[in-house]
Amino acid sequence: MFGYTWLNFDDLYVPYRSAYPNLSTLFSPLNMVVITLLVAVNGFAVYQIRHAREQLAISAYVLLNKMDEPQQSSHPAWLNAFLAAAGLPADYSFALLKKMKMRHFMTMSGAINKAVSEHKAAWIALSRQY
Repeated sequence: MFGYTWLNFDDLYVPYRSAYPNLSTLFSPLNMVVITLLVAVNGFAVYQIRHAREQLAISAYVLLNKMDEPQQSSHPAWLNAFLAAAGLPADYSFALLKKMKMRHFMTMSGAINKAVSEHKAAWIALSRQY
């Protein structure tokens, strides 16, 4: 039954032409080009957003590595939020943090971006120091 409907779709729905367009109309070359372009643009936008998130997470990681000892020992709220977003305990050692692979921060970039945006002023001040 399905095969018959598939092969004879246009002929079966001729009486309902106003409600059901022909299959050839739906998959016209113009429609396929438009759909392909929309999928490509959407995929490129998702890639760019993911790349921007990863870059922000890596920038935050690099800024933390450049911090001096007094700032590291004080553990301000923005630092605790970053560590929690990265899936690390609040008392995590900075010596171990420097040895971590950047790939971890790239995979956790969504949560790290939220933590950075919540404390945007503190991160901007830190970036201006270094």
